[in-house]
Amino acid sequence: FYNNFHACHIIMSHVCMVAHRDHVCMVAHRGCHVCMVAHRGHVCMVAHRGCHVCMVAHRGHMCMVANRGYACMVAHRGCHVCMVAHRGHVCMVAHRGCHVCMVAHRGCHVCMVAHRDHVCMVAHRGCHVCMVAHTGCHVCMVAHRELPCVHVCMVAHRGCHVCMVAHRGCHVCMVA
Repeated sequence: FYNNFHACHIIMSHVCMVAHRDHVCMVAHRGCHVCMVAHRGHVCMVAHRGCHVCMVAHRGHMCMVANRGYACMVAHRGCHVCMVAHRGHVCMVAHRGCHVCMVAHRGCHVCMVAHRDHVCMVAHRGCHVCMVAHTGCHVCMVAHRELPCVHVCMVAHRGCHVCMVAHRGCHVCMVA
């Protein structure tokens, strides 16, 4: 298991993003002493001290696993792997070739874009592609059991410094 984390020492300049060669996503690896550590039900980044959120980005792809209450994105500025800061808010643009979570987000002016086959940031129970069983997350993802549609996941986090900051006008994911 630990052989897959031989590149864990390669930590990006920005906190919370860790580059790996083999591993691809956050699959709740309990006991990972370098990258992912389970903390009371949710996974966080070791490289991000005090960070209780979730996002793990690799060179090839990026994925977000259900953290039982926490599944949000830290406002990373200048991260070239997955998070690209756009004038103060986090966005998932320019993520080409990611077959796990974000697939070819071209023109996504805010955050998440529904793909042909699946929707990325939606509270899907048992969704193995992006978000898995997000229920009651008060930080980023808000599970709407009765409304499992595209306009579900992000609910206008104005001034939220943890995941999304003042997202307005997103016709797919973010609800202003």
